[in-house]
Amino acid sequence: MEQLALGGLVADHVVDADRKASSGRDRHHLGVGLHGLQLGLEGWIRLHLTQEHLHLGNGHGGHWGAGCQKPCSAGYKRQATTWLGQGMGLGSTQLGVADQGGGVGQTLSWPRRSAMNTSELRKIPYTKPSITPLEVEFATDAAANGWGEHCYDYIVRFEEAFKAHLGVKYAIATSSCTGALHMGMHALGVGPGDEVIMADTNWIATAAPIVHLGATPVFVDILPDSWCLDPEQVEAAITAKTKAIVAVHLYGNLCEMDALLAIGERHGIPVIEDAAEAVGSVYHGKRAGSMGRFGAFSFHGTKTITTGEGGIFVTNDPDLYERVLTLSNHGRARGQSKQFWPDMVGFKYKMSNIQAAIGCAQMQRIEILTRVKRGIFAMYQDYLKDLPIRMNPEPLGCTNGYWMPTFVVEDCIPFNRDELIDELKAKGVDARVFFWPLSSTPAGGRKAFDKAYLSEEIHLHALNLPSHHNLSDEDALFVSNIARTYMASNVV
Repeated sequence: MEQLALGGLVADHVVDADRKASSGRDRHHLGVGLHGLQLGLEGWIRLHLTQEHLHLGNGHGGHWGAGCQKPCSAGYKRQATTWLGQGMGLGSTQLGVADQGGGVGQTLSWPRRSAMNTSELRKIPYTKPSITPLEVEFATDAAANGWGEHCYDYIVRFEEAFKAHLGVKYAIATSSCTGALHMGMHALGVGPGDEVIMADTNWIATAAPIVHLGATPVFVDILPDSWCLDPEQVEAAITAKTKAIVAVHLYGNLCEMDALLAIGERHGIPVIEDAAEAVGSVYHGKRAGSMGRFGAFSFHGTKTITTGEGGIFVTNDPDLYERVLTLSNHGRARGQSKQFWPDMVGFKYKMSNIQAAIGCAQMQRIEILTRVKRGIFAMYQDYLKDLPIRMNPEPLGCTNGYWMPTFVVEDCIPFNRDELIDELKAKGVDARVFFWPLSSTPAGGRKAFDKAYLSEEIHLHALNLPSHHNLSDEDALFVSNIARTYMASNVV
């Protein structure tokens, strides 16, 4: 149990999933406390606590059979008759799958959980920030008093709090993660004629600074489990023009940093961490964003912690820090005695003091916010666990911040991403597509290899699920049931 004190109010809440065994069968006690710390019109706090018990039981119902040209993952070649207790599981769907390896038909089975009416209309956004009276208090103070000699107070405080959380020496608050990447790459000397290696599955924001600097993004394929860049392909793609490697921790999933850092060391190439989506993710004791030459984070309104818009540059390299600090202030070097004298042409990617004030409040709640994200993922994992899908992985020794719960449907299962999105939208549920392969967009750059990539097809078999901090257990079950019903009805 932890305590959160805000405005003189103290609330106990449960924030972790607790797994216990009962009579040889798993019983999941999922306490997703703090579904919301919401600011009401009267300025009071509402704490919504839930503790749901999921039981294994026997399902029964209709059966569908289908042939498959590709084998499913071994983990799904089984019968799963999991259902919610108290008569909530109304049946199971069985899918016959022909395994190419052994040539023996296997049976997949998943229940159609119908604990509520999925024909009703709701409003479930895919994400929104968690804002409490603390954020309002800090932002109000910055607006009222954060001027003149106090115009940087909250910015400095936010930078100090974030670098302490991350365990790095230097931090510079910025207007966006893209701005942090742009300045960091510029400071590393990325420019015309250079190449920067990155994964093909990504948002344009990672590639944009490379293009703006006149360099070329070189896209390698992703790994099937983490959906992050493949280290073997990274090393094979290195040329004399390679200036940097960008490791993007997609949706909170962690890149194989040991392998990437070793590659960078062998070839004398800096590894950059784009940790925009990875607040709360930890790689063998080291937080995402703290391991490369520099890291960049996003505090957009959709992220685990937010400043509305915003980002941050972090590093342990003192020389790189000084170069970026100068670039961030229109090229004016720290200690320059001439007023308004630029030492170089720089950028204007600063975070405002009011934004930083919101960030300071979020940093006081960061452990809660990241644990709630993990609790939301645990709900989806339980409600969807027996479907033929793969979700965000958490390798041994690592912690996934689970910014965006995502599932990828097995190749052998009929699935139309856009149809499911339409089904969800019709019931008031927002959902996001998996990132398009950047090589298929007008982003510029090129594929490293002339062959088919997993990135070119995985986005058609995947979906991002709603995961805002106030998402209730009932909402997660509602969303999950729509997905289950859709998949059951489309197996013919």
